[in-house]
Amino acid sequence: MDGKIFMALGLFFMASFIQVESKLCKPPANENGYTMFLRQHYDNPKTSSNDYCNAMMEMRCMTNLDPPKSKCKEKNTFIHSTKNLITAVCDKAGVPLGGNLRRSTKPFSVSTCKVKGDPNKHPCEYKGGRGDMREIVIACAGKLPVHLDDTEIP
Repeated sequence: MDGKIFMALGLFFMASFIQVESKLCKPPANENGYTMFLRQHYDNPKTSSNDYCNAMMEMRCMTNLDPPKSKCKEKNTFIHSTKNLITAVCDKAGVPLGGNLRRSTKPFSVSTCKVKGDPNKHPCEYKGGRGDMREIVIACAGKLPVHLDDTEIP
């Protein structure tokens, strides 16, 4: 009888671990700069959600990466435009700012999410998501965007 209890407890703990582990989102191991940029910043058309920022940050694997060691990403901006229009900023639709940075010549629809409270506190919670129009500043590798620079609303 005791053996069955221990076996049942073992199965329970294993099932609990699998359930918790499956909730942790892990970015692809072979992700390059461009695909990481798309995962973190591209959202077209804008995802519909009552809790946009929390939903997007979780869906895009930017929360709970390695708690409690990692801190929550403090801010992230999503761009609501086509990949072609965003990528064009690395060419004729952008002006050089120095290094590999380029500023768009036209404004884009964007949503910025900011962490609520202490970024060291898990689970990560976010606020924001209101859409705004503004120019974007991106870093390019070749003709592809690889980083969205800090683009605060003026």
